[in-house]
Amino acid sequence: MNDTLESVSKRLGLNRTLSLDTVVLIYKVCGYETSWRKQHLSPWCYAFDGKTAEVLEYYVDLKHYWLDGYGHNLTYRQACMLMKNLFERFRGEGPDATFLFAHSGTLLKLLTHLQLYKSESPLTGDALNLKRTWRASNIDGFASNLAFVLYKCLDGDYVLTLHQERVIKLPMCEQELCSLNKLWDYFGDSINDCNINDMCRLN
Repeated sequence: MNDTLESVSKRLGLNRTLSLDTVVLIYKVCGYETSWRKQHLSPWCYAFDGKTAEVLEYYVDLKHYWLDGYGHNLTYRQACMLMKNLFERFRGEGPDATFLFAHSGTLLKLLTHLQLYKSESPLTGDALNLKRTWRASNIDGFASNLAFVLYKCLDGDYVLTLHQERVIKLPMCEQELCSLNKLWDYFGDSINDCNINDMCRLN
């Protein structure tokens, strides 16, 4: 990271090394402006070459991994409330559709609770994991969304899951259209042991 900070500072023609916070801010502005105007290169992006951009992408992924993902099981256990809500809607009477809105951290916790995008080994800061499936730019882009669709079939209820409007297969299921009973068998314990006050209390 120190090499990255020095490289960015030199590319900008500075005679001092910028702080990590400043370089991360420049990286974010580069990303925002690129998404707003895809046909024009943001001047902020000139601060980076392929290698430094890769390091900063990993830094962001690492931060989300430990704050909102698989870093600590307490982090994603909190999403049990969302799973509880899902089963209450699907097993009870109510509206045809329910929409919930939240910040990206909440969505990442739910994706983790569902065991999605889990890398083979934990992400750490000692080396770049180039084969990781946990990439915030892919799984947590602007206007990220996750949808569950209930199918009432003759042989039981099934759930189809979509992330970013694309059908995905949950790891605990054999196919994309997954039995609601199978999901309950898998998530029932975490839902029944879903005490947010206990999770969030200070020891």
